[in-house]
Amino acid sequence: MAATPETEPPRGPPPEDRGETPRAAPRTARTPRARALDALARREMGLVELRRRLAAQGVAPAEAAAVVEGLAAAGLQSDPRFVDAFVRSRLARGQGPLKIRAELAARGVQDAALLAEIDPLAGDWEAWLRRAWEKRFHGAPPGDAAEAARQTRFLIARGFPVEAVRRFLRGLGRGTAPAAPAATSDDDEG
Repeated sequence: MAATPETEPPRGPPPEDRGETPRAAPRTARTPRARALDALARREMGLVELRRRLAAQGVAPAEAAAVVEGLAAAGLQSDPRFVDAFVRSRLARGQGPLKIRAELAARGVQDAALLAEIDPLAGDWEAWLRRAWEKRFHGAPPGDAAEAARQTRFLIARGFPVEAVRRFLRGLGRGTAPAAPAATSDDDEG
C-alpha cells in the first residue's frame, strides 16, 4: 500500500523549527459555562439574551438557565450593567429613547426599573436629538416642506418621539433649539 499525505510521516524538522505555526489541536467540546463566559468577554449581555444564545448553541434550556443564573449570582453577568453599556452605545450612534427601549425589549429586558434608568443615563433627549440632526444634516435647517419632512422622517426613524422632533425643527427657525450634549468618553471612567 502506497503512503498518502495523510498517512505519510512528516519529513524534516518540526513546524516550529521551520518558522511555521504548528497546527492547533482539534477543539474539544466547550462547557455551557465556558460558552457563556466567551460571549460575556466579547460584550455585556442581558440574562434573557445570554440564555437564548446558549439555547441556539444546543444547550438545554434548563441547563442554560442554571448557568446564566450562576454567572449572575457571581456578578459576571448583570442586567443593570448591560443596560448601561447598551444605552451608552446607542446614544453614541444617535438613537433616541423609543428605539433604545424597543431594542432592549427585543433583547429580553422587561424590568421597569431597568428601563427607567435610560432617561437618567441620557439626560436631555432633545440635546441628543440635536446631536443626531447635526451629524446627519450638518446644521442646515430645512429650507422647504419636503426637506422638513425628510429630516422629520430621519429623526423619527432614529427613535425620537414625533412631538419632540416637530418641536425641535420648529425651534430651529426661531433659534430656540437646545444645544447638543458634550461628547462623552468611556476613558473618563475609572
